[in-house]
Amino acid sequence: MTTKHLNLRLVPLLFCGLLIACGDDSESSESNGSTSVATATNGGTGDASTTMAGMTTGTTGDASTGGESTTGDSSTGGESTSGGTSTTGDASTTGEVSTTGDTSTTGDENIEVNFFYGHFMLDNYLEEVEGHTNVVLGPSSVEFLQEAKSRGIKPIVWISMQIYPWQPVGDHLELRPDYLEIWNAYAATIAPYADDIYGFFPHDEPFWAAKLSTADQDALNQAIKASFPDKPILTCFAWPTINDDDFVIPSTYDIVSYNNFYGSSFESDVQYYETLKSKLMPGQTMFLIGDGFSYKPPLSDQDQELRAAKAYQAYELARTPGEPLVGILNFIWNGYNSQWPGPGGDYLPGVRDMPLAVDHFIQVGQTALAEQ
Repeated sequence: MTTKHLNLRLVPLLFCGLLIACGDDSESSESNGSTSVATATNGGTGDASTTMAGMTTGTTGDASTGGESTTGDSSTGGESTSGGTSTTGDASTTGEVSTTGDTSTTGDENIEVNFFYGHFMLDNYLEEVEGHTNVVLGPSSVEFLQEAKSRGIKPIVWISMQIYPWQPVGDHLELRPDYLEIWNAYAATIAPYADDIYGFFPHDEPFWAAKLSTADQDALNQAIKASFPDKPILTCFAWPTINDDDFVIPSTYDIVSYNNFYGSSFESDVQYYETLKSKLMPGQTMFLIGDGFSYKPPLSDQDQELRAAKAYQAYELARTPGEPLVGILNFIWNGYNSQWPGPGGDYLPGVRDMPLAVDHFIQVGQTALAEQ
């Protein structure tokens, strides 16, 4: 992936995991409890069992945390961290996962997606996730779209990874005067692959990191809909945003989620779920962000096992009848440098960097695909 479209001053605005506000105010890396995962895999990555029947996962004990909540200066990329809280919870799932629930179907009937399961990725790791994902959110070049189709995966087009129709104005972003020209040129480039695309993801944390106005979000979303009327538009809100009593989800989004996935238990991750669900507009649905990342490396065995347990719990919630959930995107498949795409900084691990958890993320994906 090139960075020619990325203003490096705005890199912290682009990614939910770049130490902005995606994390809970608790983090499991200093947990005092114990986490166990009943493993039903056959060994290496990609060789996990394809059924979840009888799988037992859990977290036990007092998971005391010293996590970080972070905020960033959106014009300078600066970061500040503060605080630490503790969270105690017993999160366990047992038995066979329901296969019913709300569904959405888009695109090419040869790559039908009734429920999506996939990963964020900052580079092309399609070969690694083939067979356990049916969507990916990542680089959206023509070459990426072509390869995804060949592997039976539908991309969610991450617009800010390819074009940047916004401009910095003080501490926030606004649409550029020529945003329609920028968008229409890109839309024409990818139009031949429309059937192979699941949907569009314009910007992460649009209110929090980018401080985009509702009017600007709606304007771009309407342009996307004009070009691709049958494709859903997705975004993910930071948890402080959805906690605001005055927060209203823009009606031009079809599928929404929230960034809060660094807690010491599944319950602490999803405490915001009901809040966002209560604010859905008619016709809107939700997806979950799976906990596949740490901003406090290295990951202990317990940290990895906790994330594996959460993967099963997220899937169980997502497939519960009556819930408005249509998919799971794990943040993030590949790790990255904390100053990505610039030099220096700590390496922050993703799912593929977690040897005790990666097979469990894969197994959940294989189950999701098998149930299509």
